[in-house]
Amino acid sequence: EEVVTDAGAPPQVDFKWKMLPLQKPNDPLFTEVVTLQTAVYGEDSAKHRFLCIHGFPDQAFSWMYFLLPHLKRELGDSLQVVAPAMRGVNRSEPKLRNASFYEIARLAGDIHDLWEQHFAKNGTEGFWLLAHDWGAAVSWIYAGVNPNKELRGFVPMAIPFPATGMLMELDQAAAASYRALYIQAPYAYYALKAMDFHSWRAMFGALDTTLTDEVRDQYDEGWRYDDALMYHFLWYTANVRGKGSPTALLPPKVPTMLIWGTREVANSAVELCCQTFFVDSLAVALVNASHWIFHEIPATIASLVKEYVDHWSQPGATQFGLGSTTIQPLMGYCATHPSEWTPEMQSDCTKLKNGEPPYDLNENSNESAFERQMRTLGDAARVCESAGCLGIVRHGVCLADNLTADCISEFCQAESGLRQCWSDEGRRESCNLVNRNTLFSMSSLLFCSLPRPTLEDVIRKAEAFNRGEEVVEQGRRRFGWLPAMGAGVVGAGALIGLAVFRFNQRSGRRSFGNVEDDMSESDSAAGG
Repeated sequence: EEVVTDAGAPPQVDFKWKMLPLQKPNDPLFTEVVTLQTAVYGEDSAKHRFLCIHGFPDQAFSWMYFLLPHLKRELGDSLQVVAPAMRGVNRSEPKLRNASFYEIARLAGDIHDLWEQHFAKNGTEGFWLLAHDWGAAVSWIYAGVNPNKELRGFVPMAIPFPATGMLMELDQAAAASYRALYIQAPYAYYALKAMDFHSWRAMFGALDTTLTDEVRDQYDEGWRYDDALMYHFLWYTANVRGKGSPTALLPPKVPTMLIWGTREVANSAVELCCQTFFVDSLAVALVNASHWIFHEIPATIASLVKEYVDHWSQPGATQFGLGSTTIQPLMGYCATHPSEWTPEMQSDCTKLKNGEPPYDLNENSNESAFERQMRTLGDAARVCESAGCLGIVRHGVCLADNLTADCISEFCQAESGLRQCWSDEGRRESCNLVNRNTLFSMSSLLFCSLPRPTLEDVIRKAEAFNRGEEVVEQGRRRFGWLPAMGAGVVGAGALIGLAVFRFNQRSGRRSFGNVEDDMSESDSAAGG
């Protein structure tokens, strides 16, 4: 699908990288100092201050590259933007193999501590929290449970209030099934690394065409540095496979505006109106974008943020005085769109709110997100049984649950059934769930395109990582041409050509922004 974009208008703005340590004396398991590599533009004395939290597999610099120039144009020079690389990402340290280190409550605590320990004491103005994807999920927790007193407002993008995720429809669950593969962090990471991350960049789909070669290189450097992408994958291991750390799901204590792309595929529109059961005074801005909202239309996002900030900066402001054709109270939107807020949807939301089956939120009885994922695979199996590709689903469960060398080998042998399911027009409708199931397409793209010796090396490294052993490189293998193949990857909906994957030694590429004295120029090249 063609990407609608308003990116690239204003010139880039210089910023600085800082390594900011966070003291964690109250964490019962991890007392290590957490140091977040943080991009900073502007001074603490600025009138407009923003803390921006990236998602997966995004990086801190993307806020500075895509959004900062447009925010500066909208809000002027009295502007501060702070964008940390979260735990495990880029140069942030430490990088621990224990998945519990990346539980969502700890990530939310980092937001609080970063502002409290490094920015709150120096400025006179409060700050606005902008967050996307995983960063939005973490920020919902932070804004409801333990926000800093200086937090003035919250703008999540693409991710609704987390409790509503249990309402994900079957088709959306299939589209988001890649999450079951991501929890197998080392297997997915070393397969991507073997391809030199070419296929990973294709995860951005058609949006990749809006990126310059320099920006693509910046992403590559950030994913590659100290195997950082591996530890970003562990966010899924910690919070999808299990239930993560206990966290209260409380509504934000500040004005909140959800920006939602009308072409979103990984999250369900059912979740949108159900938020009215959980979050009072929630505004929504619907925009013509996919999941990668502020990448695609940063000028529009900056304009919406300015409008929202200006409104809530007025004395006595309420959500009902917004007066915008784009920003509106969510409750009013749902009331005027009955097709998106049917009685059946309202009944499901009532059950979810009250903790009734099948949405029992009791700690002892509810499914984890991973268990729900396994249920969608069972539904896929029933569809596939009549379509002649049942084997692919059987091995899909193996891929998501207990990944082994035999499982990968058997999956790739059965892959022809999946391709036939996709290509046979007579069975396409009955195979729709399998067609949308990104667990299968991502597994095919990651594993089945690799030469057997390379795949064996991927498995060896992953198993060593899981055992807590040092992962030893056995020399770099250079490939010739690999077969081009189609893969439906996370909403891209496009054929992805794979060609000439060669390993590149990391070279000193220019990093966006300037570098503080505590980071060398050569270090900054891998920052991103």
